Amino acid sequence: MKSLLQKTEEARKLYNEWEEITSVSENIYWSKARILHNWKKNNNYKFVFGDEKQSWASFLSEVHVPQSSADQKVKNWGFFIDSHQLEITSLASADTSCLYYITMYKTSVPKEDVEEWVEKAKVLSRGDFIQSIRGNTECLHDETDEEVVFRCSKCGRRTGKKHGK
Repeated sequence: MKSLLQKTEEARKLYNEWEEITSVSENIYWSKARILHNWKKNNNYKFVFGDEKQSWASFLSEVHVPQSSADQKVKNWGFFIDSHQLEITSLASADTSCLYYITMYKTSVPKEDVEEWVEKAKVLSRGDFIQSIRGNTECLHDETDEEVVFRCSKCGRRTGKKHGK
């Protein structure tokens, strides 16, 4: 049977490994974002396979990258790195989907405001972050016995009766 000290050492070793993998994963995300951004910029992707008539979508298909994933990375790189000159290290541990929401909702804000939103993306859940960036933190809904027929345009919450009840 393992002692408390052995269990603690094993747990800490796993934690350190987790932190290292997380860091590598974030670096991979931003490296891919840089490459995709540079390919898309001035249509450089067309020269990878020598087909100047190739579309962005067909290129992404050839390199096995989903278009939505590529577009998010391109937009995040362009907004945070190119436009606002943030360091990749300042974006570490921020949910990249939340960062993408910043690019959609905060297009013309100063760097200081962008930095504040990045900090929120690091600490809030995705749902809370989305509510916050959309400008609504409280939505009150009447629960009804009707089937779900719509989603709140403010917070995205479905309203009405749950299925099967």
